[in-house]
Amino acid sequence: FDQARKSSLGYEAYADQIAGMFRRQPTVLEELLDGLFHIAKADGRVIDEEIDYLRSVATIFGFDAAKFARIRASHLGADKTDPFVVLGVALLVVTAVNGGGVLGFVLGGLFVALGIARIQLERKRGS
Repeated sequence: FDQARKSSLGYEAYADQIAGMFRRQPTVLEELLDGLFHIAKADGRVIDEEIDYLRSVATIFGFDAAKFARIRASHLGADKTDPFVVLGVALLVVTAVNGGGVLGFVLGGLFVALGIARIQLERKRGS
């Protein structure tokens, strides 16, 4: 894939060819995507451009956003941008800054828990 990114055809043509070869074997495609995640992690960090590349390959392989999120989470941990987690943390922070309030803390905690549960459910669905 790294060589494909440097060629005039781009990685998309190669990914599309591989997707066609294994269209009826999504497990093989997921293992290939897993391998690409391992390569991306090899230097100890994964930058946004690498995530965009991996997401693009996943789309070409026929994986939807939920499947990609599950695969990503299995390699990088939960996506901190889950909207429920973000909203919950925001509620907790605003409540704490404004001197508390049971309702704010309860709702914030519930949104964080809901976001984490969503992430766990996606992981479970994918396995």
